[in-house]
Amino acid sequence: ALKGGRVKAILLSLNTPGGGAFESDAIYRALISYKKLYNIPIYAYADGMAASGGMYIAAAADKFYASPGAFVGS
Repeated sequence: ALKGGRVKAILLSLNTPGGGAFESDAIYRALISYKKLYNIPIYAYADGMAASGGMYIAAAADKFYASPGAFVGS
């Protein structure tokens, strides 16, 4: 789906209290791999909550945005 330059960026919409370290690491590594392979930026947006594993995943992003009332971090 990402081949041929059709995708210009990946947008992550995060609203999560966290998750397991193993699962969060797997998602983080997959995002980093896609970013390097297809040379596309990743943007993350937290609407509500991005804690623990959510922040781990967001660390793969080139830019991180949050709504004014979002709970971000652990």
